Amino acid sequence: MPMQPPAPDADDHDRTRVVRRGSFAELVAADEPDEAGLFGELWPVRQYRGQAVTAAADPPPRAPVATPAGVAATGSRDRQLLPHEAWLATLPLHYTSAAVLLTDEDGRVLLLKASYREGWLLPGGCLDHDEDPATCASRELEEETGLRLSVGALLDVDWRPQDPDGDGRMAAPVLQFVFDAGTIPADTAVRLDAESVDWRWASLDEAAALQGPAGYERLRRAYRARTTGRPGYGVSARGAID
Repeated sequence: MPMQPPAPDADDHDRTRVVRRGSFAELVAADEPDEAGLFGELWPVRQYRGQAVTAAADPPPRAPVATPAGVAATGSRDRQLLPHEAWLATLPLHYTSAAVLLTDEDGRVLLLKASYREGWLLPGGCLDHDEDPATCASRELEEETGLRLSVGALLDVDWRPQDPDGDGRMAAPVLQFVFDAGTIPADTAVRLDAESVDWRWASLDEAAALQGPAGYERLRRAYRARTTGRPGYGVSARGAID
């Protein structure tokens, strides 16, 4: 849960606030205008009094280390590193998923028709706690198809910004990985779980008509990466459909 600042003391109220800028905190007047929308969330100064913070005029080290509290003036403002827990609370959360590219001898791609939404998808799903993406891809493939296969090279990484219109208060950016699961005979038995109602082999041209634009673009990059040996990377549009 994001860190919530306590109520400020009376002498702090409406006078000064701590504003996060990356790993830095800056003390600003409470009534200072924010025409550019840069200040972000305002924290009462009292939140940091008595805690170990470092005053710094230069960029912080890659891993901020707390030191005894102090204030060093840098012009009209004091610039300080946030306490570690407060800094962590400001970092963005992501939904992370992993899928596989699995083909038959003719180069057709295995696609699953989801039971919970429209469209056809690569086998895959969201990471469990403390699970790495490759392990997730292998697990999801077995759960969704009954196929226990070794997952090989990373083929593609895609990032999509949060979609408040689609996900409401649960909105968060999405990070998606695609791994190579190799090639199997087209007549290999596939056992679907409850998340899918059908499966099929599809050429790239057929997949273009079965998938949403974002999903097909990931598939196309992953397919190409098999040949080039260089993983793809993409940034999908906000609200893009898989």
